[in-house]
Amino acid sequence: MVMSLNKAVSHPVAGKIIAENPDCFSKEENYDYEQLTLALFIFYEMTLGKNSYWYPYLRLMPDVEFTSSWSEQEMIATQDG
Repeated sequence: MVMSLNKAVSHPVAGKIIAENPDCFSKEENYDYEQLTLALFIFYEMTLGKNSYWYPYLRLMPDVEFTSSWSEQEMIATQDG
């Protein structure tokens, strides 16, 4: 079993979010749609904790610091232009 765009799009919760936000999750509107779609799916599954089918696999992911812990200077450095 592999996480895929098809699984994300057909998921009852994540799929609805994807369908309602084509500006983020469609090929025509966003060249990063694949990565964003899979990220959304992973984040959703992570919120389920042990109730997620993917829980054993998600536990293997390394701990990551998300942008919320970055300083203002670090955030500015990531911006284009």
